[in-house]
This record gives sequence, C-alpha cells and structure tokens, in this order.
Amino acid sequence: MVYALQRSGQPRACLERSEELLNTARSQHYRWAEGQLGIERAICLDALGRKGLALESIHTALAMLGTAGYPVLRLRALGMAAAIENSSEHHRAAWALNTEGLKLFWSGSYPPIRAQQFYNSLSRAAADTGLVWVVVAFAREASRAAVLSANPTVVATARFWLGKDATLAGLSAEAHRELSAADLLFDKLPHTAATEYYRTECRIGLAELAVKDGRFAESEEYLRKARARLHEIDNSVMIGRYFGVASQLYQRSGNAGLAERAARSRVAVAELALQSLHDMKDRLMWSREMGDSYYALADFEWRRQLSGDTALAILEGYRGAAFRTHSGPPLKPDFASLEVAPPEPQVVGMGQFGKASSGQTLLVYAMLPGGLTAWVSANGGTWSTRIQVEPDKLRHLAAGFRDHCADRTFPQSGLRSEARQLYRILIEPVVGHLPETGPLLIDPEPAIAGIPFPALLSVSGEYFGNRHTVSLAPGAPYYRGLRAAAPILPESPVLVVGSPAAAGGSGGFRSALPDADREVRSAASHFRNSTILSGREATTAAIEREMARNFVFHFAGHSVANGVRVGLPLAPNQVGGGYEENVMSADSITPQLLANCRLAVFSACATEGLENSAAADPESLVFAFLRSGVPQVIATRWNIDSAATATFMAAFYEALTMGKAVDVALEAAAASIRTRAETSHPYYWAGFRLYGKIS
Repeated sequence: MVYALQRSGQPRACLERSEELLNTARSQHYRWAEGQLGIERAICLDALGRKGLALESIHTALAMLGTAGYPVLRLRALGMAAAIENSSEHHRAAWALNTEGLKLFWSGSYPPIRAQQFYNSLSRAAADTGLVWVVVAFAREASRAAVLSANPTVVATARFWLGKDATLAGLSAEAHRELSAADLLFDKLPHTAATEYYRTECRIGLAELAVKDGRFAESEEYLRKARARLHEIDNSVMIGRYFGVASQLYQRSGNAGLAERAARSRVAVAELALQSLHDMKDRLMWSREMGDSYYALADFEWRRQLSGDTALAILEGYRGAAFRTHSGPPLKPDFASLEVAPPEPQVVGMGQFGKASSGQTLLVYAMLPGGLTAWVSANGGTWSTRIQVEPDKLRHLAAGFRDHCADRTFPQSGLRSEARQLYRILIEPVVGHLPETGPLLIDPEPAIAGIPFPALLSVSGEYFGNRHTVSLAPGAPYYRGLRAAAPILPESPVLVVGSPAAAGGSGGFRSALPDADREVRSAASHFRNSTILSGREATTAAIEREMARNFVFHFAGHSVANGVRVGLPLAPNQVGGGYEENVMSADSITPQLLANCRLAVFSACATEGLENSAAADPESLVFAFLRSGVPQVIATRWNIDSAATATFMAAFYEALTMGKAVDVALEAAAASIRTRAETSHPYYWAGFRLYGKIS
C-alpha cells in the first residue's frame, strides 16, 4: 500500500502510512520491513520537498541494512540515497553512493533493475550539473538495464526518463519516440494511480515538444488528455509544468489572455509549494526550479505597464521568496480553482528596499522571456526599459570578462574592449536615470552576477567605479532582514583571524600564506579594540568565543573548496597522533554567533563561493552571514594576489577608520591599487565585492 501511494503521486498519504507501519516494524524487530519502509518514507519526504528529513531517513535505513544481511534491499537503499543526495545538490556524496552501488551490483548476481536504478541516479546527477550529453548516455544505459529486467513497469519508467532527458538535450526525435513509447507501455499496464501519473507526465512532455515544433493542435490535444487526470494528482511540480506548457502554447499560438492566465496559475502553484518548505536549502532549490514561472508573469506585467512597477514587485518577491514566512498548514493544490481563478502572487513594494536605502538607487536586471529588462528605482519612483541583446551573447561576454579579469596575464587591451562592450549593453541604456555619482544597489540577473561592475568602462574610458560605489543586493524580503549598517570606528571591537595553522593533506600543516601576517597586523592596527587569532590559536572555539562580541570579522589566509562549497580553514583538531582539518563553512554559522557583527571581510581566494550569485548559494559563507543579519559582507570573486591584497586591505581600513562608509572605503582601496602601473590590471583590485547594504 505504501509503495502504491508513493508511485501514484500521493506523498502525504504515503508518509503518514509509512511512519505508522515503520513504528510497528521497529517494535517487532522486523528488519527487512524496517528497511523497506524507511526507504519509502524517505522517498515521500523527498517528494514533499523535506529533503533534510528525507536524507536522515534514507541514511538510517542504509546503516541498518548494512548489518542486516539484505544485499538486494541495500542496493535499493543505496540508489535512493544517491538520488536524494543529488536532488539536495550533494553531488559528490551522490556519485560516491552510486559507484558503491554499481561495484556491489557487478560483484555478484543481482536483479538488473538495481543497475537501472544506479544508472538512472547518475543520469539525474549529471542533469543537475548541466552535463546534458552525459545525462542522455546514463539514461540510455538505464533503459538497456530496464529491458533486461523484463519488468514492463521498469521499462516504461526508464523510457519515460530517457524521453525527458532527450528533451533537455534538444534531441527532439529521440524524446518524442521515448515518451510516446512510454505512454503506450503505461497504457498496457493496469490503470492504477501510479501508471496514470506517469502517463500524465508523458503527455505534458509530448505537449511541450509539440509546442517547440509548432504543432499547436497536437500540443493542445496532449494537454487535454493530461488535464483530465490532474485534478486527481497532488503534485505541485507536475501541475506547475502543465500550466507552464499551456502558457507557452497559448503565447505562441497568439492567445495572450490565456497565456497570462496559465502563467498566473503556475505561479500560484509555486506559491503553494513554497508554503510546505521550511528548510532554507529546500526553499532556495525551489527558487531555482520555479524562477521561469515568475519571470513569465513579470514579463506579462511589464508588457502591460511599461514603467514596470508591478513586474519589478513580482520579480523581487520571487528573488527574496526563500525569506518569506508562512503561518498555518500548507495548502494542497486544487487544480480546478488554480485553472479558473488563480490567486495573485505575493509581491513586495520597493519600500522594503527604499526605507533602508533612502537616497540610494536600486538597479535591477532580469532576463525575462521578452528580453533583458532593467529597472532603476530611486526617490520613490521606478523607470524601466528593455535592452536589445541576445541572451547567449550576453552570457558568453559576461563569463569571458569575469574570467579574463581573474587572469593577470590576459592583455588589458582585450579587457578594456570587453569592459566597453558590457558598459554599452548594461549601463548606457539606463545611465540617464542614474545619479551622476554615488552609491548603487545592483540586483543582477544570475547570468551577469559574476561581472565586476566597477571595472566596466564608459565611452570616455572612465571606470564605472570612479563614479559609483556598488553593493550587490539580494531580493527585497532578504534585504529587509539585514541589520542596519553602522559606522565602523577606530574604537569598534574587531576580530582578525589570520594564517590559521591549517592541517594539510599529509597530516602536517599547510604553509602560511605569503603576506597574510602583514595584512592581519595592518588591519588590527587601525583599531584600538582588536583581537588577533592566528596560527594554532585560530581554533573554532576561540573564534566563536570572540566573534559574538565583535562588530567586524576579518579573515586573511587560505580558502578551501570541495566542489560543493568554499570554506575557511581554521586551526586543526588533534586526533590521535595526527591532525584533522577544521573548516568554517556555511553550515557552521548561526545568527547567535553573529549577533553583533556589522561587517565581515573574507580576504582569501574565491570566497564568494562556486556560483555567480553568492547571495543565492546556500553553501556560501556570504549567504550564511547575510542570512544571519550581517548587513555588509566583502568577499572575493577569484584567486587573489596576497601581496596586493595586503596593500588593498591597508588602504581599505585606513579609509574606513577615517569615517568613510564601507562601500566608499572599498572603492578608495581599489582606486589606490589600480593607479599603480604594476597593479593596474583588474585582477588586483576588482575581485573584492560588497554584498548587502550601503552605509
């Protein structure tokens, strides 16, 4: 019964029943049933978006099965653990579980369905990293293993996934073939809630392919068949996909009114899904998955109202959605009411920025379906415009400029050419609505968030940073949660952590970073109430003890990255006769720890994190500090030069303690570096970025 509820898209009922039976199995010491029910409980929790509990459940089942002597069931648990780890963006953990499972599978004689599970999970892992051809390759292997299983349900499911993956890869013919085959295979199976669930997904996928190919009547027919079942399905993702495809169909076939209503319905589904998510990582992952629905609705609003006020409110409501609160139990999606009368999305007024940033200017960019759109919001008014640029061209130019700035050997003549191109695209269309000088809050489209805006060049050859200080602003609800920025004075309490005696890979210690000690001493010397922790003194306990009372936290040293997150290595823990690496990461940061912090400076290599938008990356320290209310965070976009950085930070703190605001002091330090011939390349001065408020 639990399995049937799970397969039929009824995760809430599945969870309730699995927990009831799991308690019974544990009380009777029935280990096989305990393992099976633990797996089903994890799957249902994952379907509800409760990924933290899903991971806890699946790893509990996996640990128990490791000693219980049920290798086939353990193979299933390994596969599901990998799938859930991957959907939680723990890609390395997922890869390790999949390879462990395949090694176990090929070491003996086990049902082919278990190999299918691992190849399918590897396909999902590759999908989340954007490796579309690897996705299809693994999906094809999963399909072959499914055929060997001779299980018609498994074959139908594998062909369904191959069809979806081929769609993402742009292999329309293969996608159509596999989804059509899956639809027919599911039709031959008993018509249960589970098979109807997959058939409905197949038809939505086929409708999407038909829209892309301009076969509008065929698409409409597939959607009609899918619609007949949606009122029975409690799955926000599927219902949202239906409305998304419907909106595309109506838009391309010339029915703007129905297209907009379908877009509103999809946003309403997304809002319902958000209400059921309480873990911040789950909410941020929801944000990535649902973004196109809000962008579509914002685009409709922008076309209707060229000033863009409502469109911007929708966009900012979405970008800060992870920080919105909801009281009361989550509501189930009611397909009929969502289709006919979708509720309005929660939007935010620019006052959520404006109150905190009186006299400042907000500049927002979004790549809406109708094109790149920019808003300038200042003094209680908002102005907006479309910018004519090919999205792929802009992405390529932005990524290239960022990478070339990070390469000190890249010729500056080439950099200046790219800087001028980006200025023409991004700044010239709005420059008439910006103040001549002064601070800017910029909330950029993720594809251009990696651009060091101060390094852009005007037609006259002047750096943008000469006229404007820049802070990258998260969405309005996010911004509202930051504490007020406060002046940093010579008497402000400051904690400076430098060159921790971090454990190296061989069990010894990592060498100290050149010039970090000079940077530490210089930073501390500007304050009368400073504490320095360095070498073996820079332990977690010591830092936590001191951080709670300090206004400023400055770290100078190495950074470490593991493919998922960037952290700051601290003095190691002694374990036996050796040392164990100890790292400050996003997971170790709490609001209580940073209750008094007003400014954090991460002066190490690439401390922003692994994504373009550090403020939306749950694994970044920038995100963790901002989420804890720290109003201003400075981080680095690329690997920095330690000597130039020591000089940069000396100039920064000198300006700061002379009464300059953080953004002004940061730009003053950049200017002092770039005026020297030997450090004029943006590599030396444009990598430091301010997030959060402008003083």
